[in-house]
Amino acid sequence: MATTADEASTVEVSVNAGVGLGTIDEAAFGVNHALWDSHMNDPEVTGLLGEAGVGVMRYPGGSYGDIYHWKDHTAPGGYVAPHTTFDEFMSSVRTSGSQPMIIANYGTGTPQEAADWVR
Repeated sequence: MATTADEASTVEVSVNAGVGLGTIDEAAFGVNHALWDSHMNDPEVTGLLGEAGVGVMRYPGGSYGDIYHWKDHTAPGGYVAPHTTFDEFMSSVRTSGSQPMIIANYGTGTPQEAADWVR
């Protein structure tokens, strides 16, 4: 039987900030690289990401993964800024010392398109 607001019980939550459960790997700290951001591969940005300890960069970033076609660098229905190609992205990854995370297009792409990109 569901409880009503009048019947809801009080909950007490406590946190012991002095107890650590583990260490998060540096690769868990990352950013999306957005194809609409014409500054995503600027040397200043790449340098700041490296200094910040960003461990992984995701491409093409966010919901654009559903519409991005890597072979012709297009995202029908979205804006693709200059200087945001995969090769330019990989240059930024190498320069910053991070790892790439590539998102295959499972929205408008095909399994073959994803396989070709891996190849």
